Amino acid sequence: MRKITILIMIAAAVLISCNREKEDFIWEYAGGNGTAFFIAHMPDSGFISAGTVDGNAYMLKSTRKGKKDFSYLSAEEGAYRAIWYDTAYILAAGASESQLLITLLDPQGNMIREDRIATEVSVSEVFLFTGAYEGSFVALCGTGPDEGPDEISGLCIVHFDTSGAVLSNEARIEQDFFRISGAVVAAGGGFIVSVTKATGTARPKASVMKIDESLQTVWERELINNPSYSAASLDVCEVQGGYVVSGRTELLFEGNLLNNSFAAGISQSGSVLWKKYPENSNEGMAVTAAAGDLVYLLNRNCFIISMLSITDGSEYRMLRIFNVCDSYDTEARAEEIVINHEGNILIGGSRGGRYYLVMKPVIEE
Repeated sequence: MRKITILIMIAAAVLISCNREKEDFIWEYAGGNGTAFFIAHMPDSGFISAGTVDGNAYMLKSTRKGKKDFSYLSAEEGAYRAIWYDTAYILAAGASESQLLITLLDPQGNMIREDRIATEVSVSEVFLFTGAYEGSFVALCGTGPDEGPDEISGLCIVHFDTSGAVLSNEARIEQDFFRISGAVVAAGGGFIVSVTKATGTARPKASVMKIDESLQTVWERELINNPSYSAASLDVCEVQGGYVVSGRTELLFEGNLLNNSFAAGISQSGSVLWKKYPENSNEGMAVTAAAGDLVYLLNRNCFIISMLSITDGSEYRMLRIFNVCDSYDTEARAEEIVINHEGNILIGGSRGGRYYLVMKPVIEE
């Protein structure tokens, strides 16, 4: 009788453990060795994502249920960082060997043309915006905060069109460490850019700046900057009345130096309204405005989402994408987040070293 009782207890424990690990995904996709850096909705309710697979720039079109529709793997090393599309073509922009990579595809994913554009600064981050007339585009480019110190620092802005013509190519060179990792169009024109800077041997600082279309600074604000520790700004989004910047800052936790994610609310004039530090052993890789008074901060490790008030940064709730995941030791690393028309969350990044997408519902607790 005792043996039977023990067996029942073991079976129950296994059943409970399995239930805890069962994920409530709507769908997930794991591709080749690589990372998804960008996601966007398509007019047919599907999704388009971009990044790198096997070291080369890669684009994937998925159906609304997460099935692969088609993909394009460039012959160029590097990664795509932004996509623009309409019914006539798909435009992918990224970086290859520190140059701007532009690929034009037809709606079925067949390559029409592919160009590399040399710039005066090293390119690993690219943000894509529509230009002044139909068929023209603006690529705001620079180097990401995790690139080495030998890369040429600064900003560049390239105007081009779908024929492959470069209309202008301007740069702002910085003598010190200067990195970008997020950009949006500013109210009234120009851009809001999340920036990481360092002077001489000082530790990197997290900042946000507004620049005009000539790359000149309109205003700049430092964010999370204890001089004893490093910090980096990683993304920015527009919200009602201003912007929210996300990133990482170092801190001491139980005697160990760890990253901590941060978010900061910024007014349209550049005033810092609030700062919050949601997750130990994490970094705020992406941030996006949600319905109502909320902004979703995507913490990189374990794809953890902090839902924050845009008014004061107070946490409404936290959403774990995976039921079992340790932020201190994980191969699940998020890069980008979007919200679909039903309010479900789609996240891109890597899991186990593979190009990974996952959609999960936001269920109220």
